[in-house]
Amino acid sequence: MPVRKKEVHGIVVFAIDGNLDFTESPKTKQFIDKNLLPSDRFVLLDLANCDRLDSVGMGVAISLHKRYRLSGGSFALVNVPSHIMRIFAVTNLDRVFTIYPTEADAVSAFGLTK
Repeated sequence: MPVRKKEVHGIVVFAIDGNLDFTESPKTKQFIDKNLLPSDRFVLLDLANCDRLDSVGMGVAISLHKRYRLSGGSFALVNVPSHIMRIFAVTNLDRVFTIYPTEADAVSAFGLTK
């Protein structure tokens, strides 16, 4: 599975392993949708081990961002490698997403005890 779920201090973290692209994104989105609960208020997408991101993968992140923005929850990206960060910068999506350098930074920004 190209994605793992864990929980850290009340935050649901989905960690991508490998590619978030045309091939893997449908499985990743299905896994995330199946594993998110209505009570999950804080969600992170951890891209530390993401090797490749394409427009379909960006769609997964945009969908999560939109879902949590509309519901009053919090969604952010963490551990974004420089080669993936360049994609967000070129598309100006770095201005749309909240991006934290580390999981600990996100925990702190969400006001949750570390």
